Amino acid sequence: MIMNEIQIKLTKLDELPDAIHQNNIETGYTVTGPFYGKPEVGKCFWVGGWFRTSFVKEIIDENTFKTCNSIYRWEEVKQ
Repeated sequence: MIMNEIQIKLTKLDELPDAIHQNNIETGYTVTGPFYGKPEVGKCFWVGGWFRTSFVKEIIDENTFKTCNSIYRWEEVKQ
């Protein structure tokens, strides 16, 4: 379910040293698209219908999370 057609920007902050898929996505990479819901441990995080992270392992703070490979931060895009 799309949450009120909110657009977000997802940015890869860092790659984990023990990443399963190393160098798969470059640090600093961003993607913008519809927001489908906050990250949940054990699930992939989707942006738009085309980009997803690996499984979320840890919620660091309200907008930052760690996956099997990377650390990401999402923010609402003001329209």
